[in-house]
Amino acid sequence: MAPPSDTQGFLSETRLCEIAGVKRQRRQWWAQQGLLRRLPGSKRYCETDAVELAALTALVSALGFDDAVLAWPSVRESLPTAIAARGRLDVVFDHQVKEGVLLTDARAIGSRVRSGHLFRVIPLEQAVASVRSTVRRIRGVTHDTRKERSVP
Repeated sequence: MAPPSDTQGFLSETRLCEIAGVKRQRRQWWAQQGLLRRLPGSKRYCETDAVELAALTALVSALGFDDAVLAWPSVRESLPTAIAARGRLDVVFDHQVKEGVLLTDARAIGSRVRSGHLFRVIPLEQAVASVRSTVRRIRGVTHDTRKERSVP
């Protein structure tokens, strides 16, 4: 995924993890593995980072770490386009070929299913929407507070 351009970073890593319900050490380890963006020092994270963390967390919870890692590259690459489409966010994971795809239309799920394969559908929409809502609320409060501080 390209570097986030949704906004200038304003979330600390601690706040990012609180929002997504992930322990900071776990997020740091995932970042060390190259699964998430890693920022040096006191740099701040943005909405895209929160969405990615929520999506990866949901995959790990549903599939286990090993299968989530296999599904993650294609899911991560598709996230920005899928979110912009404002449709569903479902990952269809084929347990036999160890492949996951992010879909935004429930009708497309059937076309991904192969006869004789075990599939799992992981809904991401609720987790992503919740994180995005929280991030936007925090951003609004942070922005409003900065305005108030600058008024003499």
